[in-house]
Amino acid sequence: MFTGIVEELGVVAAIEPRPAAARLIIDATKVLEDVSEGASIAVNGVCLTVTSWFPHGEGQAFAADVMQETLDRSSLGGLRAGDRVNLERPVRLADRLGGHLVQGHVDGVGVVLERRSSTSTTTSTASTTTTASAVASTVASTTAFTTASTAASGDAAATGGDPVTFGPDTQWEIVRISLPPGLERYLVEKGSITVDGVSLTVVEITPADATTPATFTVSLIPTTLQATTLGRRGVGERVNLEVDVLAKYVEKLVVAGEAAGAGSSSTPVIHSGSGQLS
Repeated sequence: MFTGIVEELGVVAAIEPRPAAARLIIDATKVLEDVSEGASIAVNGVCLTVTSWFPHGEGQAFAADVMQETLDRSSLGGLRAGDRVNLERPVRLADRLGGHLVQGHVDGVGVVLERRSSTSTTTSTASTTTTASAVASTVASTTAFTTASTAASGDAAATGGDPVTFGPDTQWEIVRISLPPGLERYLVEKGSITVDGVSLTVVEITPADATTPATFTVSLIPTTLQATTLGRRGVGERVNLEVDVLAKYVEKLVVAGEAAGAGSSSTPVIHSGSGQLS
């Protein structure tokens, strides 16, 4: 279990293809301070198991195996050597819960549709063609990962090779992200969502219509822009999404209560809409 508070930015050193899987080698420092074999580390919001760690270059690195299911259902399948990734160790029971409860189990992949600075009238948005293509690719879970072990910067937007940069007048940013079908019902305004392993507050939700998917917005403060990969995610890029697990448990209880009808005198049943137990 994690909290969505990123501890450091790691760098993908290499991606080694395996049969129906891949092995990630990631340069890191802080998250390896107390590492042990079998430990869990969240990589861009995906809980991975450390299989080994070792000196690498001037620092250290760890290896983690990623199954095809994870490559297909998350953005990890699109990683390249040189990409930065958000890293977090599991929370201890005695630690402060700085974000919210995060499992590291990705529910879907969204697409960055818009970025807007708080101090600028300039807005970066995806074109209709780019948005439709990116969303369709996400829904289809199309995965293609690069196996080159030489560094290739991952800070480039999907539409070009230049790093995404922000001016010195930037204070915070509003970012709009598409939602895969089926996830909208788990979001509420001012509720929590995890984006690439970062615990964020939902600002606004826009329902889907006949031509566009549902979307939501988050506000990113300077610390988040600087200390996580979200400051470098360009329009059109894919991000891992995990909804609040408490919402899914509540939904299951409500559905079970409705199926049971009035229930029995010995078993409390939650009735949808009323908030009452019987």
